[in-house]
Amino acid sequence: MVHSREAGILFIVTIVLDEIQYRCLLAHVPQASSAHGALESAHLLPRSAKVHDYWVVECDGDVAGELLTDAQRHCPDAVRPIQVGLRRKRPTY
Repeated sequence: MVHSREAGILFIVTIVLDEIQYRCLLAHVPQASSAHGALESAHLLPRSAKVHDYWVVECDGDVAGELLTDAQRHCPDAVRPIQVGLRRKRPTY
């Protein structure tokens, strides 16, 4: 699990993406980047009868920032879930 350190406290960002948002980012984020590694490490939440598949990406704030930049350029539908994840970052102890 990747963490971000702010004022001596470790933080983690959790981003929930639907299948289309996830696939778009996976196609556009550079493969050699930490952001692509975070996408590859995402956990799949299987669909129920009424809900689509969702991917949960856990990363630090820097990686989330990279994902946000790539989403703004290539995957505008993924911007909001990344922003939500950044707002809800949580400390780890």
